[in-house]
Amino acid sequence: MPGVTLTNTPTLVGSVRLLFAYSPGCSHCEYQGPIIHEFETKHPEVAVTWVEVYELNEEQKGLVEGTSGHPVMVFHAEDRKRQIVGETPLAGLEGEYQAFQSQVSPKITTGSSKT
Repeated sequence: MPGVTLTNTPTLVGSVRLLFAYSPGCSHCEYQGPIIHEFETKHPEVAVTWVEVYELNEEQKGLVEGTSGHPVMVFHAEDRKRQIVGETPLAGLEGEYQAFQSQVSPKITTGSSKT
């Protein structure tokens, strides 16, 4: 994505992680990249990993399992995960983060939060 530095390592080790799985050349992923960077800045307590969907390791494939489309964002910690697919504004991503923090069940899959 032009102007966006992508890494495959977490920016900070923490108990809550966010996986951002993107596809090069995808306009939806290009839209989402700067939002993920802004989220990282506002929430340094969350370890964020950026990875191309074709480079997902086995653990990451398990996190995105059951989703379709790009980008895929997954909040995860221990046995809990919350999946978000598609363009999601910062306010929507922060809302998903808050919902994840209060989530009791192990897995919740959500649809696109595009507005």
